[in-house]
Amino acid sequence: MAPAWLERKEALTAPSNYRRIESARRVHVKPVWGHWQVNAITEVDVMGWTAKMTGNGSGATTVLRAHGVLLGILNDAVKLRRLAVNPAAGLENLPEKSSRSHIYLNADDVHRLAAEAGEHGQLVYLLAFTGVRWGEAIALRVKHVQFLRRRLTIQDNTVQLGVDHAEGRPEGKVSRSVPIPEFVLYQISRACAGKGLEDLVFSSDGKYLPRPKSTRGWFAGAVKRAKTQKVTLDTYADLFDTDLDAVASTLHASYSCGIAGKVWAMEAQDSG
Repeated sequence: MAPAWLERKEALTAPSNYRRIESARRVHVKPVWGHWQVNAITEVDVMGWTAKMTGNGSGATTVLRAHGVLLGILNDAVKLRRLAVNPAAGLENLPEKSSRSHIYLNADDVHRLAAEAGEHGQLVYLLAFTGVRWGEAIALRVKHVQFLRRRLTIQDNTVQLGVDHAEGRPEGKVSRSVPIPEFVLYQISRACAGKGLEDLVFSSDGKYLPRPKSTRGWFAGAVKRAKTQKVTLDTYADLFDTDLDAVASTLHASYSCGIAGKVWAMEAQDSG
């Protein structure tokens, strides 16, 4: 049952998500259930399996993903009338994922972080003050920067798969236009200097920039050196698109007086 289900998932699922599904099936599902006849599996068997994974230290995300794979495969068995009901459905002992608080930095934190990030400081400003996702930022090309309108066109996304990257569409598969504060736009213009329209704004030797390693990469080092303070908010309000240009202008007026603004002002004066 599993190979056909997995093949269909590969055709319908984004590469990054498929990789997680395939890994869950290979590591957690197949070793336990690969030799079972589907009509021999009971709800008690599945509950024992998920409980054992939890007891062995697997996190809620790992357990839920592995259970989801088994659930999907056995759903096919039900549709093909090899099972009357799915024994993996409606389990009572599945772990719950804990909700994460939203972490924010204030403007001074961002300025210090960008300064400590060195050659990646321009990317830090973009991520902090526009809210674009990592995969969208590293997929950004020079042609996507609308300097006169002070906007970015977000129409591509890339996901790292091992040492390779898979190209795709942004979340929701819909392009969007993102306003950018003027002082951040100036930082982006420096990253675009000397590049063609199809070139990546941020790259490693012309290729997609790899995600920094979690504990010893450039970002973790910059955070440690900057001693950034974190601000946690329980809720935050969504903004309508018509509000976003005003927000970008306010960010520039409020925060360009920091480290980035001083650099922006001095270099602009020197060049002008």
